[in-house]
Amino acid sequence: MSFIRQLIERKISSVTGATVMFGEFKFAPMSGTIEVLNAKIAAERFVPPFLAIDRIEAQVAVSRALRGEICVKSLVIDRPVFIYQIHSDGKTNQPQRKTKSDESIVPKEKGAGGTWEFNTEKIAINSGRFEYRDATRDNYKLTVEGINATITPEKQDIAISLTADSVGRRDREIEIGTLKFLGKLAGGGLRDPLASSLSSRASLADSVIIDITTSMLANRCFDIAIAGALPLQTLVGILPLSRAQTWAVNASGSVGVRGSMSVELLKSIRLSNLELKVGEFSIERTFGNLNPAKARA
Repeated sequence: MSFIRQLIERKISSVTGATVMFGEFKFAPMSGTIEVLNAKIAAERFVPPFLAIDRIEAQVAVSRALRGEICVKSLVIDRPVFIYQIHSDGKTNQPQRKTKSDESIVPKEKGAGGTWEFNTEKIAINSGRFEYRDATRDNYKLTVEGINATITPEKQDIAISLTADSVGRRDREIEIGTLKFLGKLAGGGLRDPLASSLSSRASLADSVIIDITTSMLANRCFDIAIAGALPLQTLVGILPLSRAQTWAVNASGSVGVRGSMSVELLKSIRLSNLELKVGEFSIERTFGNLNPAKARA
């Protein structure tokens, strides 16, 4: 059934604009079960993948698969690792966005992996990890680990539930805590999720609440409201400051944070308001070879 493997690889490549590689592909015609081991997706061949998945298990409608149509009845994704990396030259490890002239030569849906349909009650993601790396900021590295999520279709809506065991900075020993997320994509369903609006609420370390909304996911513009408190050392330590301009903080208390902002992914952040409430602390910043400056509040 190698043609089914090629069908799936072509579809994922068409959607992501990237190179897709499967280490092992198994298809059981009697049950309609597909198992993929060691799947990798990279911006182009012979470069490290930005997404690696240990195992994918899907159940499809056999009769339709034999006609070149994929109808997914269940989907489980085990141990995915997604890496967003900014290289020292400012470029990223993500596929380049296609221009209009490029899009004109991209095969349409049926030609690029056949027709696809998701008719599943739930999509499960187990033991995932997200990494953000920035070589332009002294190899700053932030990770979200132990991600477990369920994606549940509800007619033209999608309900998302996610938890993560740990969020923290890994180039230094800065730990924030757990992450919980509940959200709903409304309007596009699994057929066109990027056309959906988003309403969601997340909590960090059970102490900071973050509300995230957007009128359409494809616009990549989000309104974010934050309220809660974090230890001051954690708040300063998680910021991607360069080593030449580091801050040393001595404090036992927390910083109360309340604010709202608009974020356009990878382009701009516009603060509407920001309120910080702090207790007693000392803060020290070094500027290269200059003497440290101290301030007290």
